Amino acid sequence: MSNGKPHRRCWRSITPNVFVLTAGVDAILAFGIVMFGLGAWRNRDEGFLKCDRPPSDYEAHVWYAIDYAVHGLEDNDVIFLGDSTCLCGVRTRRFEQLTGLKAYNLGSVGIVGPDGCGIILDHYLKHHPKPRAVVFCMCPWALGVPASATGPSQIRDQFLSAYAPHPTDASADRFETALRFVRQGARVLAGPFSKSAGGPFNEPIPGRNGLTLESLGKKIRDERGFFEHPNALPIDTVRREDRDLPPAVLPANRDAIRDLARLATENNVPLYFRLTPALGTDAESFDGLQSSLKQLYEECPQMIPTRPELVLYDGTFFGETLHLNGRGADRFTACVAEEMAGLLDVP
Repeated sequence: MSNGKPHRRCWRSITPNVFVLTAGVDAILAFGIVMFGLGAWRNRDEGFLKCDRPPSDYEAHVWYAIDYAVHGLEDNDVIFLGDSTCLCGVRTRRFEQLTGLKAYNLGSVGIVGPDGCGIILDHYLKHHPKPRAVVFCMCPWALGVPASATGPSQIRDQFLSAYAPHPTDASADRFETALRFVRQGARVLAGPFSKSAGGPFNEPIPGRNGLTLESLGKKIRDERGFFEHPNALPIDTVRREDRDLPPAVLPANRDAIRDLARLATENNVPLYFRLTPALGTDAESFDGLQSSLKQLYEECPQMIPTRPELVLYDGTFFGETLHLNGRGADRFTACVAEEMAGLLDVP
């Protein structure tokens, strides 16, 4: 008489609890997946941008370049690649007007180094149709110093960790990244209800006149990757040492440029090398660097040097000792446009 009945009652009493528990687990998992997706969208590409603070201007400009390389969908005839002197020196829309070629400026900051430029180009070639040409623009001074001399070294570490083509085999790091994305997603979701939870990407970037990651990014994209340096350098502040060029290309930079040339060759993309303008009125200190560049060209016969190798502007064309201002960018862009039109046989 009692056989089986107690068990049926027990099963009936347990079943609703199991359903409730299962539904709760499913809800938590679904919430976590949604938060992860939001966080990954807001803090894309392996967390290069940190979700607990607004990015620095260095991080922002690196991210604009790599984000376009990875997520952009456009077909371009010419890609400009290089350090911040490329970013501030090639006014892309003016280049397009002068040549009729569609172009984008992937200049970022010197701290990523020539090897970082190779990483950006590698991602671009994987996600875009091949361009007709890549123009690698670099400051003459930066050729003779390590990347660490041009900015905060932790940004270079963040960049290489996020984007360098190496396997990520540390499960703990992956788990930590996933949790960070979930937390960031929760902040994004809470944004409309909390002023402080709107996310640090809505906060001003230090040194960028109140612009945020998104508002500055829109200006950069509207200018096809170009950023205009707002200042003018008083000529009486220029010291002799500001005009000195490095005696040679640093071996680490030479190796990285050689790898960059090899990458372009493997993808059947012509690579042109262009030094951005230097501050000065003479070329006395260029002899040593010129000899080192000649050796580099011999080692990279697939890389096409542009002429004249050294372009000298006075201080009125510079925002400070390395970066052109808007007037300098106009002048340099016109030279590059004429040069590339001839090399690509554009009328």
